Amino acid sequence: MVNILPQKRLLLIPVALVAAFLLAPSPIQPAQWTPPKAQALTPNSRLAGTERVALKRLHAAEDVLVDAAQRLYVSDGSRIMRVSQNGNNLEALANPGGQNLGLGWLNSDVLVVANQPLGLFTLNIHNKAIRHLSTPGIRYANALAVSRDGQTVYFSQSSNRYYGESWKYLYDLLEAKPHGSLYALNLKTGRLTRLLNNLYYANGVALSPQEDYLLVNETYRYRIHRYWLRGPKAGQHDIFADNLPGFPDGLSLDPKTGHYLAAMYTVRNPVVDWLHQYPYLKAQLAKLPRFLWPKPKHYGLVAAFDSTGQIVGTFQDPGGKIFAVSSARRVNNTLYLGSLHGGFVGRLPLPNATLSIHPTKPN
Repeated sequence: MVNILPQKRLLLIPVALVAAFLLAPSPIQPAQWTPPKAQALTPNSRLAGTERVALKRLHAAEDVLVDAAQRLYVSDGSRIMRVSQNGNNLEALANPGGQNLGLGWLNSDVLVVANQPLGLFTLNIHNKAIRHLSTPGIRYANALAVSRDGQTVYFSQSSNRYYGESWKYLYDLLEAKPHGSLYALNLKTGRLTRLLNNLYYANGVALSPQEDYLLVNETYRYRIHRYWLRGPKAGQHDIFADNLPGFPDGLSLDPKTGHYLAAMYTVRNPVVDWLHQYPYLKAQLAKLPRFLWPKPKHYGLVAAFDSTGQIVGTFQDPGGKIFAVSSARRVNNTLYLGSLHGGFVGRLPLPNATLSIHPTKPN
């Protein structure tokens, strides 16, 4: 008579493993959310001709600024890099650790840098001196904008819950809870003021031309908030743009057109939008190795918004040579792009001062 007991025991092993996995605590406590129906993009290939500067010599080029000599300043992981105009010469100006993210000019000699988990610091581009700014409690400073008088730095804290390792922003995505904030730091008095709280991954920040309001991207709600700094609505906030076609990352003001340029890290992911309706599935997914999570599509996208929050033009690369666009800044007639995971800085000539209209439309 054949003894099948050992075979039954073997069958119990995968059952026990599955049970242990399901019973193990999840690193997140996700919420349910039903995203609005994604809008369809009218495709174009405006980004396809972008030059990839310092390709494979940069690692995580989140943001990029340009000085009067056309040299590039790049927040590249733990480093702040200066890159020559032709991209051949790279110089590490600082390596403070952590992850350097948003950049801004305090003046022509000094950069302001947002860093997780270090907060904010300034960097003199000549003598390389670093000065840490007092931002108690800030662990995930992400993007920033500096007032024209150089006295105030407005910046986002993406999350007060998930920070440290550079990949933890994915926990915020799956959890779908508001852990982000918008702050103002007065450099003259040292006063730190929280302007907005309960944002779903606060990201790119831009000041209006008159500095009467401030915009901040809310990446995981596909929208842009507006906070009024002056005028009859001072201290109030509203939604500037909603139901965007991608995940908005960096945000800047185009000085030529007065448009706001929102870099989209990638387009909307239908699997992620579906998952948001099922918190239990998201909790289980967060336990799995990250290589099993939904992957962002390689798709280059920058959207231009007018002062009413309407999309008036887009730059796209559906082929994905330009992808993971984390910042977009216009300097004279050139568009500069940061790419968090592309290993390059993008540079695209813009011969015309205006954008033709490529609006989004419902599916």
